[in-house]
Amino acid sequence: MASLLAAHAAIGAWLLVRRARGPCAAATTEAAASAPPPPSPPTSPPSVELAEALALDASDELATLRRHFEMPAGVNVYLCGHSLGLMPAPAAALVREELDLWLRLGERGHFTGPNWLSYHERVRAPLARLVGASSLEVVAMNSLTVNLHLLMASFYNPSNSRFKIVIEAGAFPSDRIAVRSHAALRGYDAASAIVELRPRDGRDTLETADVLAYIAERGHEVALFLLAGVQYYSGQLFEIGPITAAARAQGCAVGWDLAHAVGNVPLRLHEWGVDFAAWCSYKYLNAGPGAIGGAFVHSRHCAPDVASSARAPRRLAGWWGNDPAVRFQMRADAFVPQPGADGWQLSNPPILQLAALRGALAVFDEARIERLVAKAASLTTLALALLDRLAERLRATRAADAAWAARHGGDGARAEAADAAAERAPPPLQVLTPRDPTHRGAQLSVRFAPAGSPAAPLDRAEALQRVLAGAHGVEVDYRRPDVLRFGFVPLYTRHEDVVATVAALEAALGGVDEFLMRTLRESGLRVSEHSARIPHTEAPYEIH
Repeated sequence: MASLLAAHAAIGAWLLVRRARGPCAAATTEAAASAPPPPSPPTSPPSVELAEALALDASDELATLRRHFEMPAGVNVYLCGHSLGLMPAPAAALVREELDLWLRLGERGHFTGPNWLSYHERVRAPLARLVGASSLEVVAMNSLTVNLHLLMASFYNPSNSRFKIVIEAGAFPSDRIAVRSHAALRGYDAASAIVELRPRDGRDTLETADVLAYIAERGHEVALFLLAGVQYYSGQLFEIGPITAAARAQGCAVGWDLAHAVGNVPLRLHEWGVDFAAWCSYKYLNAGPGAIGGAFVHSRHCAPDVASSARAPRRLAGWWGNDPAVRFQMRADAFVPQPGADGWQLSNPPILQLAALRGALAVFDEARIERLVAKAASLTTLALALLDRLAERLRATRAADAAWAARHGGDGARAEAADAAAERAPPPLQVLTPRDPTHRGAQLSVRFAPAGSPAAPLDRAEALQRVLAGAHGVEVDYRRPDVLRFGFVPLYTRHEDVVATVAALEAALGGVDEFLMRTLRESGLRVSEHSARIPHTEAPYEIH
């Protein structure tokens, strides 16, 4: 950590070195060769930022939760919890407990003590608290996309006049593939059946007003709305309540993919009238890689008086969704759906995954979601302020370089062209995530300008990711073509980690172009080969 914070102290020196290797090196005239380097713009005093962060950490009532988690080897700051959460100690302990029961009891574990047959019921109440539902309405089962398929089989009921499925443009590929397959399964062409709502020109996120306007104008054509609670790429939190109410008023079924929302933002699914929702548990819930997913079905579709009646939604059924009173009669003609979301189960759930989820949820019960949301807002607000200051320093550096070139470049036309190019260049970094804390969770997505060199076509953001991890021990994740996602998970992230991350980012920006050129040389490609891409590794790419 000390080495990360020390990066701030080195920024001014780095800027001088970068200039010596950058525009200054390109000048060939005698005047340019003898010209002094331009002055460095002032950097934000790290002692002030760190003092503010440490004061916030000292008053953090959730600070003790960090004891449940350990950083992976070689990692100082872990900001990939939106992709895979860190392992909580209670999860590991409960998995070991079930392994021991398996060792001692074998098959008898299904029926002995707090047995495996009903193990999924032990996570029902904490899940219900996190998503704002009754215990009847939630179930832990399957994986996210499997659950979306099962629920769309029940709630996508197209007709000749109402058959469209609405998703957000840039939705996670798994969701887009799933909705296309359901449209095709019902005989519709994806080009006409799938509507992708896009942000206004020049915007990175969807306006709620635009979603509501579409519903008012075209809602009568829509059979199903399926949006992300939090958009995976931008980190935008959609206004689930108003959108759900407007779509349902138009007769649409409404489902939500809560992969990036559950455990991250406040949810009130029952109150909002959501028809169904599904989520994974390996991101903010910290239940482990490939963890069991979860589903919500509103009680109006699955209450005891509805579940086995003609009003119940049709479904793809499996024996674990059967009424336990008749399940073990082993009769294929005796499917009686259980009341609640349990009626959508197919097979007996994986106990080790449920044990990990149960341990992870115990940490949330200790934390309480409202306190986590407040801390996430504090962390991301601090990060935004520091990123803004960094962006301003980078702009000042670019302007100083252009001014230096104009004065000392020797070739007036070339200097003017360089100055104009600097004015037209995209901002060095741009935060895509909404700045209103009520429209985001713990994630900030940052777009980085391409490198201003022959390496420009390369994935500069990916190179930044590698430099941050390799040189500074800061784990973030990369999304093509130019975005890094920073997940400031409040369970284990401190305000001092935010300061350290931005300091590391500023230092990494100084070395990323050299890294790109070195990677090109090592890969055997010509520097001028603009179609080149640096070889990439998959980790820590997200799976859905």
